[in-house]
Amino acid sequence: MSIGLMTEIEAVNAIISVAGDAPVTSLSGDYEQAEIARRILSKISRDEQTKGLWFNEVNDLLISQNINGEINLPASTISAEAQGDNGELVQRGLRMFNRASNTYTINADVYINLIELLEWELLPQSFRAYVVAKSKEEYNNEYFGSQEVARTVERAIAETYIVMRTEDLKSKDINILNNVRSRNIAFSNRRLGR
Repeated sequence: MSIGLMTEIEAVNAIISVAGDAPVTSLSGDYEQAEIARRILSKISRDEQTKGLWFNEVNDLLISQNINGEINLPASTISAEAQGDNGELVQRGLRMFNRASNTYTINADVYINLIELLEWELLPQSFRAYVVAKSKEEYNNEYFGSQEVARTVERAIAETYIVMRTEDLKSKDINILNNVRSRNIAFSNRRLGR
């Protein structure tokens, strides 16, 4: 049993264990089921990261224009949104496009909020556990269809999702009293002498 973060090979072995397969010792082998499990793991990780979580959201990233006045996004970008542009700038591939002038030429540095696709080694443990549980479900559904495994995996998905979402909420420090609507209500109540 390992201590610390789940490695990618441990994740693949957890997925193929759904079918009772013996663990692999390398990800570079020719065992087809391990390759299938690795593809599923990668797909589920990408799909879940697309939603944006505490560990892969980058806010207020200043991106300088290139010599052509264009804004090129990092290669790991899943989605990007420019700040304060009234929706004129949109992501197209790995560049920002100006819809108002119908061009990629922005001629300005831009602050961007983006969601990045991170490699397995950069993911937090709670997310890794959730992705493995979801991958087990897909692997079972596509290749075996065991109802017993499905029930066990459903519980694991629910449990790991709660842990992951709790970590997401804690890291975002969401506070009902620290938002615009609450401040407006408090200001209104002060004004009315309540």
